[in-house]
Amino acid sequence: MKPSTYYTRLADWRWIWLGLHALRPDTTSRFPVWKAVLMAAVYTLLWITFVFFLIDIIHPLPGTRPEFYDYRSPLGALLVVLGAACSVGHWLFTRLFWNQRVRGQATKEASHSRAPRWTLWIFSFIYIPIFSLATPVAAIISLENIWGSFRWHQVRNRLESAGEKLDFSDWDAGNVPTEKNINGLPIFQAARQNHEKHLRSLLNLPERYLPRNTSNSRATLTLEEWAAAYQFAITQQADPPNRPGPGISYLPPYPEAAPDADPATIVLQGLSVADVLMEEICAASHLPFLRSSTDQGLLDLTFHFSEQSVYRSIARFLRLRIKARLNAGESEAAMADLQCAMRLAVGMERKLLIEYLLHLSLCHVNALIVWDGIEQHGWDDDQLVSIQKQFEKMEFHEPLLGALAFERNWGIATMDEWSNPPVKKSQESPHQVNRTWPRYALRGWTRLSQVAIALTFDEWITPARSWHPDQNTLTGLEFLKQMDTKILRESHSYSIHHAVVKITLPAYEQAFKKSLKAKHAMQSAGIACALERYYIANQSYPKMLDALVPAYLKEIPRDIMDRSILKYERTKNGFIKLWSIGDDGVNNGGDSKEQIDWVWPME
Repeated sequence: MKPSTYYTRLADWRWIWLGLHALRPDTTSRFPVWKAVLMAAVYTLLWITFVFFLIDIIHPLPGTRPEFYDYRSPLGALLVVLGAACSVGHWLFTRLFWNQRVRGQATKEASHSRAPRWTLWIFSFIYIPIFSLATPVAAIISLENIWGSFRWHQVRNRLESAGEKLDFSDWDAGNVPTEKNINGLPIFQAARQNHEKHLRSLLNLPERYLPRNTSNSRATLTLEEWAAAYQFAITQQADPPNRPGPGISYLPPYPEAAPDADPATIVLQGLSVADVLMEEICAASHLPFLRSSTDQGLLDLTFHFSEQSVYRSIARFLRLRIKARLNAGESEAAMADLQCAMRLAVGMERKLLIEYLLHLSLCHVNALIVWDGIEQHGWDDDQLVSIQKQFEKMEFHEPLLGALAFERNWGIATMDEWSNPPVKKSQESPHQVNRTWPRYALRGWTRLSQVAIALTFDEWITPARSWHPDQNTLTGLEFLKQMDTKILRESHSYSIHHAVVKITLPAYEQAFKKSLKAKHAMQSAGIACALERYYIANQSYPKMLDALVPAYLKEIPRDIMDRSILKYERTKNGFIKLWSIGDDGVNNGGDSKEQIDWVWPME
């Protein structure tokens, strides 16, 4: 059955005209335009009403509170557009083929099909999708492509005129010579090439041989426990080596220590397998660059994760070695290791959010390293003064803003790659991203998603730029509440153009909180150094923090969350505890079990 026959026979049915004979055109007369438009409007209205009725029964409207988003607004707009397009398309095709039949009758060329009525139902599954749905959808896609390009051009010009750098090339500092970049070391090259048994195995610790399970424990491991793990690993390596199972790291052959050796000596003997490697790493930590994008395209980020695992292994290795060296009385060697760890953490380039979060993690490990020394009273006054100054200079808020802006530009540049035609790799473009499904994505959707990314990030970054934890009347609690309100509103957006933004919301929601938490940890580490200096001079810790002013601190430290005096107490075991009220705004007495307060030291 031809489309012309199908539509003319469909229009002959009386129920198509709601049983009104006056609306049905005469079979020998031309189809009036007003009837086509009228019937399209009638059927569109009936269809939309029916769909809304079903939606309201199946999924009623949520509460009337402002944080709830009315999903029926965008859904209704979509249904109206599609319904109108389908109905108008259907009735315009009906008029076209009806008039063709009338002209055929006038010229005696009409063919009267006598096909059974049930054939209409069969061909409905073919012609209705093609003429009433596919064609209008193609028109809608074309309109969205035009609107998306216009809207993105408009938003981009507005943001760039305000000083925003949305061009990804503005952030690309280019490649640096390998000999000037710590990431050019063989250990990082092996990690990027995903070697199964590369140099990083020398940094692996015998955690699986520890005498207790530490996965659910926040207690710090003692040197005695590590010494027992090394001794057990040495007895195991005497047997023929077995290939480690999935998730189990390779362990290097550890040298045996003397039978009467103390735990610190046993641990240092086991760690000595990586002495040459660590000497190379610490020497390279003085290099001017610590950049991941040495020989990779900036949009190809898979190599970051392999490099990050190396940095974490280095930090954990140095923490254990510093603890053992302090216990063995080698404070100068421990201080040299700590300075190496500090340079690795502070010198890291923090363009991407994952690099920024790694930076926070390394700084947190360094603070715990310092605490390990304070517990042993292993640092002298000069060392503590140097460490305290380094912690006081650490800044986390501005790097976070830069990382978020870089993430915005990375997302925009990635979608530019999706929108552009596929380009084969060449010598001029050796790092072309291998695109799969995005090359078939709707260009209008891609552009409007870029608009959503740019505007959402602008809404977050602009107020954050005018705030600083040390230089603003707005407290950390008020700032987090302000940012959470913006993120909550964005999370209730049902627009398909906000899908990419919503995927990244959980990470960005925690980024500001982690930044403030890191600031508190570094502040507390610096205060702990001042408290230890007070202990060296007086053989006891002060009852209150104001005893540190002005000899050890310039002023009484404040809680960054509410600007009150930072909470402090001497613990029963003779040490100290510092804490902030945390993001709930309630002082729970330094409760670290439920992690309600931000307690330092903490694992």
